Amino acid sequence: MIVPTPGVTFRIVFFIVEGRVDYYLEHYKIVYRTVMTGSYFGDYEVINATLRQNTTRTKTGCSMLILTKDVFPALLTLLRITRRL
Repeated sequence: MIVPTPGVTFRIVFFIVEGRVDYYLEHYKIVYRTVMTGSYFGDYEVINATLRQNTTRTKTGCSMLILTKDVFPALLTLLRITRRL
């Protein structure tokens, strides 16, 4: 399964609950990084509103949680309130 692809505006952060995901250089057909359970990706593109620079593919069967860009403001507010307590 290909998750995000380069050149696409991305609005989701993926959290890997179980499995492995490869970062893949499409042009060279090589894997240059593998992330696994407990990792996340897509955060840079969501926070900075940039285009996706990488292709990621699931290496194994994966379970993932997603966090959409729309949830970020509420989450940051909640974190600020929690820090004050």
